[in-house]
Amino acid sequence: MIESLGEILSSRFRIIYEGEDYFSRKYGLVNMKGEEILPCIYDCIYNFDFYNNMLTLEIGEKYGCATSEGKIVVPVEYDYIQMHKCVVAAKKDNKYGFFNLSGELIIPFEYVDYIECENILYMDDKETYYYGVINPNIDEVTYIQESDIVMCEDGIILAKLGDKYIYYHGCEQMMI
Repeated sequence: MIESLGEILSSRFRIIYEGEDYFSRKYGLVNMKGEEILPCIYDCIYNFDFYNNMLTLEIGEKYGCATSEGKIVVPVEYDYIQMHKCVVAAKKDNKYGFFNLSGELIIPFEYVDYIECENILYMDDKETYYYGVINPNIDEVTYIQESDIVMCEDGIILAKLGDKYIYYHGCEQMMI
């Protein structure tokens, strides 16, 4: 039984919850007609990402994400999850991997750290000290050394790769 409606996410959705008190509550999502989109099984639903239409889901300190239409994009089984403009970062067994926005694992769980700089993700495997720059449009990583980065500002990176340059802007990549 749904006891109360929670906060409004947008004009189309509401977070709902079941449970007697704060510690026993389970959260779900309904549309404005009261139709269930996500069942009340989650310990928390948060970080609504309006750009990608995604929510972060939590059950017992494990995380995943779903669309506001109820499609589970990344299952709730990861130690950490963060949505970015073009990908979803997840952590499992102290390594990061990356999913595209359709939920396909495009970069395996082999990176010990990553940083985001103006919508560009740099991954570090700590063994080669190379950074990988994700290009989700072609589901691959371009590996560059930090010393090869020529410019990084305003969401643009220019890196030297051999005798060519790679230009990145957001999710776009071009070889020069």
